[in-house]
Amino acid sequence: MYLRFLKNLREWYGEKLYEKPPTGLSALHFWNLSDLKGAKDPVESIERFLSYRKIIEALDDLRDEGNEVLDIYYPEEMTPGEESWSVDVYNDEINERCDLNWTWTVINRKQLEIEGENEDELESWNIVVDEPFTEAVVVEAVRKWLENRRYDFGVRMIEMEKAKGSGLVKKLRERLE
Repeated sequence: MYLRFLKNLREWYGEKLYEKPPTGLSALHFWNLSDLKGAKDPVESIERFLSYRKIIEALDDLRDEGNEVLDIYYPEEMTPGEESWSVDVYNDEINERCDLNWTWTVINRKQLEIEGENEDELESWNIVVDEPFTEAVVVEAVRKWLENRRYDFGVRMIEMEKAKGSGLVKKLRERLE
């Protein structure tokens, strides 16, 4: 997997494919296209790849340890029904194991358009949805992301105040103390 990524990285930047990214069947050659296409340089591509691999390894470990439910939360103040929105979703176990600031970003397609981003250039941990904001939409988006990677975890939303706190939330709490 690492060797294949390095070969793709060399081809992407060495042959300047980033100037005219492949489409259709030729894009299938790059199994990790999201690590390459949206990155500004090879270092960012490597960081994307390694971060995603760490998340996958942490999920494997959590599954092997018998965990069945992942508790998630988000720090943003959101109103149900918002049409354009984005939340950074935290899972303390994954964040701590991977030294991440947050685990996933769930973003509504309207917000993605407002920000001028392309879905196919987002990092692998970004999840794009079409629905207005509700906590149920966030839970289902994370559950589907996991399912698409063959994980059978339940996903439960908890209040941020009940979470241990990790990543940026932990850093902010430490500053406040």
